[in-house]
Amino acid sequence: MTDPTQVETGQPKEGAPAPPASAPAVAPDPAPAPAVAPAPAVAPAPAAATDTAEHGQGFVPPPYAERHFRRRWLPAAALGVMAIGFCVWAALLTTYTVGNRAVAAAAALLTTLALAAIAHAALLSYQRQTRAGAAVTTNLEFRQRGLKAAVIGDDGRASTSKTGIVVWTAAVVTALIYLLLLSRTVPGQSLFLGALNQNWRPEYLVLLGLPAAAATAAVAAVKSSNHGQGPDLIVAGQTASPGRYTRQMVPDDINGFSQGLAELITDDNGVVAWADLQYVAFNVVTLVYFVSQVLSTPTSGLPPIPAALLTLMGVSATTYAANKGIETHTNS
Repeated sequence: MTDPTQVETGQPKEGAPAPPASAPAVAPDPAPAPAVAPAPAVAPAPAAATDTAEHGQGFVPPPYAERHFRRRWLPAAALGVMAIGFCVWAALLTTYTVGNRAVAAAAALLTTLALAAIAHAALLSYQRQTRAGAAVTTNLEFRQRGLKAAVIGDDGRASTSKTGIVVWTAAVVTALIYLLLLSRTVPGQSLFLGALNQNWRPEYLVLLGLPAAAATAAVAAVKSSNHGQGPDLIVAGQTASPGRYTRQMVPDDINGFSQGLAELITDDNGVVAWADLQYVAFNVVTLVYFVSQVLSTPTSGLPPIPAALLTLMGVSATTYAANKGIETHTNS
């Protein structure tokens, strides 16, 4: 029976034995903290494309520098289809009229452009395979990609003499295709065979060989300057051609078709070079005469080139090659 005094006061009755004290509660041991895995090491961020030590003086290739494989072949395929269509059209012509000659001329020009585009796309694909997919890192490498290497010199600039070789080769090839397509329009006469046999002009050996001779002489003048001793050609931080003199390399921010045209008549400092300008001027005059004669009188085959124009081209080519040696000595 519960003591009423203990219930009312909550205290034990006087003289009653005190209840035994309870043992203090023991806190449980804390659980061991889970092991924290070490943070993974963070790899350093790759250098930016403007790093001069790794990317050739801060060169950043244009967005179109690395196009997809199929996109490279698309312009070539389009030009090829157009050239085939015009060539078939021209081959079916049987009357010698101004309209038919215009069709043949367009077909010849498209054929030359298509061949150049196919060669350019093939070279781009080959060069990408040789680089194992690596991106272009120098302006020199970018400007010498594909068929552009035919007109770009060792300094990365458009070469006046190399451009002359390419232009005259393309002009003669286009003229021969034009004469071949017109063969059926002139009964009893093959314009193409006549141009190569009866109407062959020996001056074309000079016309095609003169730019090549100027290019060879210009390269020899540059390399032999200062007795062949000069600054090494540095590409991507490595010596590409030790012990050989070279012109000043093209700056990294110089690109584009208009810049290439300007380089044909200027020196390394962007100033008009009178020897280059003279050489280009006489070549342009002779080229205009050649094209006008081929289009106006195709029945005569390849037109004769006046001796005066050949002489002017020869003198300007000699002056151009000599001036390259003078400029190289001045720069050194």
